[in-house]
Amino acid sequence: MSAEISDPGRALALWNTLAPHRGSEAVYPVRATFISALDGAVTAQGASAGLGTEMDQAVFHGMRARAGTILVGAATARHEGYGPATVLPALSHLRTSTSPAPLWIVSRALRRTDIDHVSKAQQAATRDAGQMSLVVPESCAAPEHRTYAKENGVDVRVVSGGIDELLPGAIGLARSENGGEIDCEGGPHLLEALLRAGLLDELVLSMSPHLHFPSGVHLLPNPEGADTHPWQRRLHVVSAFSSDDGGLYTRWIVDHND
Repeated sequence: MSAEISDPGRALALWNTLAPHRGSEAVYPVRATFISALDGAVTAQGASAGLGTEMDQAVFHGMRARAGTILVGAATARHEGYGPATVLPALSHLRTSTSPAPLWIVSRALRRTDIDHVSKAQQAATRDAGQMSLVVPESCAAPEHRTYAKENGVDVRVVSGGIDELLPGAIGLARSENGGEIDCEGGPHLLEALLRAGLLDELVLSMSPHLHFPSGVHLLPNPEGADTHPWQRRLHVVSAFSSDDGGLYTRWIVDHND
């Protein structure tokens, strides 16, 4: 497949290639978009951009265009410099909504650093960009920080309960408010949490034709000293294609019966 999607026919081909698997049980499936090196590393020189290819960028923008909500972890949003989402003109006519998907930054606690990041990103955004919000558990949203967010024009979505209820609550809220597919763009800790909780339906994984030494953070983190419990998930590949840039682009469904 070609990474050049300015042609309407190529844009439609990419759109259809990225369509959710028909066997998905979810009405609005949760899908993760990641790129990794051949050894599983998802960063090079500290950022995912170091692994990128032209086709990966096309896949990234295709998934954003398909999404009703985009989820990203707070650390990834800060480190990668996330701002409100936009949609490529070549893909915008395929969306049912006229505006880009809202970008929700999921955080275990409401922090001033995240509020400041969102405030600055919104000020720098173009007029055609989507909305940007912080999503936090109610038990970790201090009143003074909620006031600070309001004073800085930052939208905060509060999910009932504690940290364990954050992801199910965020996904439920996204489905009820925005509809459509839910696209998780990172980071590895958010991906691991979604898989562990059985909340992820599909993984859209670009395999970069690179190996880096030393390698970066891997697809599933293994934090030292963390109180973790072993788990496994079985995934089934439902589509795969290559392009002239040498990468392999795959789509996997998660077996919830495993």
